[in-house]
Amino acid sequence: MRVSSLIRLLVLMLIFGLSIRLAIAWQPWERLISTGAFGDDACYYASISYNIATGKGPTTDGIHMTNGFQPLWAFILVPIYALGAPKETAINIAMTLLALISTLNGLLLFLLARKVWSERVGLLATFFWMTSPTVLKQSMNGMETGLYVFMLTLAALLLVSSTQNHGTLCESKFGKIGMQILFGFVLGLTILSRVDGLPFVLAAIVAHTLSSNGTGARVRNASQKLVSRIVSGVFISAIVVLTLLPWLIYGIATTGKVMPESGMAIRFLSMAYIGALDEGISWRVISYSFSQALSTLLRVKQWRYLSSKLVELVGAVSAHGFLASLLVMSILLIVLLYRFGYFEHLMPMLKEMRKLWFWLFHIVSLFLAYSLYQFGWWFFPRYFFPVIPVGVLVGAFCAEALYRCLLERFKQCRCVAQTAIGIIVVSQLMQLCIGCAYLRSESFCGFEEYLNVALWLKKHTPKDARIGMFQSGTSSYLSERTVINLDGVVNGKALSAMLEKRMLNYIVSEGISYIADWDELIELLLLKRSGKEELSKWMLIKVRKGEMSVYKLVKVK
Repeated sequence: MRVSSLIRLLVLMLIFGLSIRLAIAWQPWERLISTGAFGDDACYYASISYNIATGKGPTTDGIHMTNGFQPLWAFILVPIYALGAPKETAINIAMTLLALISTLNGLLLFLLARKVWSERVGLLATFFWMTSPTVLKQSMNGMETGLYVFMLTLAALLLVSSTQNHGTLCESKFGKIGMQILFGFVLGLTILSRVDGLPFVLAAIVAHTLSSNGTGARVRNASQKLVSRIVSGVFISAIVVLTLLPWLIYGIATTGKVMPESGMAIRFLSMAYIGALDEGISWRVISYSFSQALSTLLRVKQWRYLSSKLVELVGAVSAHGFLASLLVMSILLIVLLYRFGYFEHLMPMLKEMRKLWFWLFHIVSLFLAYSLYQFGWWFFPRYFFPVIPVGVLVGAFCAEALYRCLLERFKQCRCVAQTAIGIIVVSQLMQLCIGCAYLRSESFCGFEEYLNVALWLKKHTPKDARIGMFQSGTSSYLSERTVINLDGVVNGKALSAMLEKRMLNYIVSEGISYIADWDELIELLLLKRSGKEELSKWMLIKVRKGEMSVYKLVKVK
């Protein structure tokens, strides 16, 4: 392919994808919040960044310092508020930043695929990334997810580039030391973008150490080479630690913890939601979490959605017959491709995946950590988002292998191979349309209620009122009241109170006069996590009815 045509296609893909993302980013802010595009958890980031910009520090309520967030995204947002942007407009600006980051990630995937495979694989990878509904949802969620995967892709590109330049990070004007500093800094930022990046960083350092020839001009023997590699790995590790050091010091000084306090809270909430607090970690908990993790990776909900829509259109018998026919056709297609020699083209490309072994290690680590220990299955689509770029690359080289296979099989008729790629492109665009419809259908209606409650609190409570909420992000950002988090995600004291079953005493000690949330959460995490003596002293009087309730805390006379 000519360079001019290549660049033109790449630019068109990036512009097309960016246009979709900007269309999402500049919807009315009320719609972004009420549809969950900028959800309750995204509002935690907005509140923290706003409070940092106004001098209160990393806190959602202006009172409790927290490390229960991923710092890089929060600090990127700080200048928006420091420059005086209204809170509502800041939402659109934050989404615009995510749109740009997601688009740049598409460019990085092209560069990475070109390094590992070919330019055509790179173009396909960019196309799949820019048109994937899953990518749109997760990279445009108002949170750190898109930035996190961008940092993973950037680090992978640096590492793969280094291994192709004679095994060092030095083939540039920056020199060996400069490139190692850059690589270590990027790895440090990867962890700051999301602490889940730690396994990726460790594996990337090992990969660099194994491939590095050291910093000397030439090593004379195997022992010198080994020492040189170890020194290089230690040096990069030191840069990573130095990059993390300010954040680690802050976390220890404010919460006494190195890891985000939100992790412990999510694990506790997972156990509480399925009634497993008393039994602890059991086979029931692990099997449930593991099944949810598999369901997320296999896209079970999406397949069920497609099946249900087919049933609505043509009836159950016809729909199931159609799906069975698709399965049979897929098997026949695999057999046909085998006869055409497709796998002979595919296997060499598949072997190149070894260059990304550190990313595959990261994916396996995430799956095991979350499915077997950390839990938080309602967030699994977000937690497992690093799988998607790898899936995009795999899909791209599979499509490229198909093109080359058909091109070789039908040498006199190139249109066969071109038609196959055309079908893949059209199918992807159809997936974009169907996926967007699915995402709209799956929108959690409660996001609109979060906004309604925030506006109600702003209108009906005194300006000096303190409100307690378990899911407090939207209200802490928009209600203009002091809203104290009660589920422990950004407030470690609340988590301690839940663990010790003294929630009402804690709420009273904080001067909280209103409780707002879903009745189920108030029952589960407040009333059931309070002692009998506390419950006998205080009562909740409902002052707002709705999907989410607001109660006034009153002392029993």
